[in-house]
Amino acid sequence: MARKTKPTILNKHLSSKIVINKTKICENCPLHVFANDGQVIIFGAGNIFASTIMILPPYDIKAKVDYITMIDLLENAYQEITGLDIYEESYITRSVKCFSKTNYDLNTIAINECANKLHYEIVRIHPKKVIVFDKNCDIDAIKYNTNCNVFQVMSPGVMYYDNAELKQKFMEQFKNAINDS
Repeated sequence: MARKTKPTILNKHLSSKIVINKTKICENCPLHVFANDGQVIIFGAGNIFASTIMILPPYDIKAKVDYITMIDLLENAYQEITGLDIYEESYITRSVKCFSKTNYDLNTIAINECANKLHYEIVRIHPKKVIVFDKNCDIDAIKYNTNCNVFQVMSPGVMYYDNAELKQKFMEQFKNAINDS
């Protein structure tokens, strides 16, 4: 009888096994109400020894693009700019640590609830640079708590817009953030 192989999970799909419904750290977050049974907290993926951390929004409301799609867009843009693998060169995480998506825009409140988890994640890696793609993130708090260079770049979700000018602006901002130190 042939031995069954275990399916492999890509880095971008790995998560902690902290179940949102059972953890106290999420009780004050408005997204906790919308969490499904078994939903887990999602931490980042990539090289934990990288000098660059990238912080993505949990989803892009205007573009209707989810986190996994944004990672794919970011991965392609990074490959185009540098010719390198984004997971080997950086660490990618989310501003909000759960997949709860609602019809209500609770992103800003959820980011404030997740801020301590995000700062813990950043401080543990000790990056020299943080590239933030989520306009709702408190960049000043990240600068203050991490003492590293922080760059704001528009969401990769703009790559889904039918607007070549916005796509070009995203690529320029991303390239400048990657190459600046």
